[in-house]
Amino acid sequence: MKSRSVLAVVLGGFLALSVLFVPGVASAGEPSDLAKQVEKEVQDTVQKEVQGSLKKAFANGDLAGADLSQVDLSGQVLVKVNLKGTDLKGANLKGTNLKGANLKDANLNGANLNGAKLNGAKLNGAKLKKAKLKKAKLKKAKLKKAKIKGVKLKGATLHKANLSKANFGPATTGKKSRTNRAKGEVCSNLRQVDLKRARLSFADLQCADLRGADLSGISSYRARFADANLTGANLTDADLDTMMAQRTTWTRANLTGATLTDPQLTSARSGGITGEPQGMEIPDMMPYWYSSYGPLWKDANKWKVVNGYLIGPGADLTCENPEQQQNCTDLRNANLENANLYGAELRDADMTGANLRNADLRIAKLQDVQLSCEEPQQWINCAELQGATLDNANLTDANLYHAGGWGVGGDVQLTGVIWCNTTDPFGVTRNEGCPTK
Repeated sequence: MKSRSVLAVVLGGFLALSVLFVPGVASAGEPSDLAKQVEKEVQDTVQKEVQGSLKKAFANGDLAGADLSQVDLSGQVLVKVNLKGTDLKGANLKGTNLKGANLKDANLNGANLNGAKLNGAKLNGAKLKKAKLKKAKLKKAKLKKAKIKGVKLKGATLHKANLSKANFGPATTGKKSRTNRAKGEVCSNLRQVDLKRARLSFADLQCADLRGADLSGISSYRARFADANLTGANLTDADLDTMMAQRTTWTRANLTGATLTDPQLTSARSGGITGEPQGMEIPDMMPYWYSSYGPLWKDANKWKVVNGYLIGPGADLTCENPEQQQNCTDLRNANLENANLYGAELRDADMTGANLRNADLRIAKLQDVQLSCEEPQQWINCAELQGATLDNANLTDANLYHAGGWGVGGDVQLTGVIWCNTTDPFGVTRNEGCPTK
């Protein structure tokens, strides 16, 4: 006999009994005080009996494969219960104690697990699409290959949880998400989640909202963080080796002691980063990957943190709010010598007085960039471009007045540069290569 049918008989019997003995149900008039008192006593008795029956049914029980969809089990104690392959779709498990429970391959899509205790639970292969896990406790839980698309995990604790190959990727809804750039996707809400020392190898965290999350000590080999928001996240001592984090936001993240060897950080947005990550300098001249720009080399993939910004090829260093010129990149007097800013987005950045000796700025977008001096008339703290490569860079509306390294011996490479209303180092406005209207 299916576990669900047994449960239904138990619940149905007690509910029927409560209706038979509740005064005022059959009569049209208002029940008396005595009737109300009797009704309350009956309901309390029924509730106690139901709770007792549930405890007997679930305590160390085996409910593998049972159909418990839409069932209300909120607040129950289901420690170490076997729910392998159980259908709990849409079930109410709010505050339920499921410590050590076996939920392998269980269907928990849309289930309410807010505040649930799942420490040590086995959720490998479980389906948790659009499940609610706000403030849930998942310490040392096993969620390998779990499907967690569009989940709400705000404030949850997943300390030392195993999330290898788990899929937190966006769930398609047909509506435009606030947190993801792609239309038709709802991203997982992992704000302020505790993922200390969690294993995230090969996990899919695309477009996840990880603002304020504790990711200290995580291992994330080949994990996908594309479009994720890591604003204010704690990544202290995190192993971010070979992570795929294109278009990821790192604003105010703590990278103290984090390992970022061989990262894929194209179009990374940053600012206010604290701490110094390790392993960002890659050995010279080793084949790396092919991009839309042609073959790149590991020598061309050096990333570093300068003035709180992630500096590297394809970095997105534009204003947070370009239209209103708000929170624009401030690299004044920054030491960017030998920096690789190949294809970087630097529109509206303030690089007054920056040292860009031998920097690679090929095909970089430098529209409206300030590359002049703090005091142009006195030539004080002027930007330095000696030996820099700006081939095919876009310098539309940029200001390079008195920038150093120009002229004889400067070795600045300028092949194919777009000069459009650009103030060159000599104060001359140049218009060469402007697009025709």
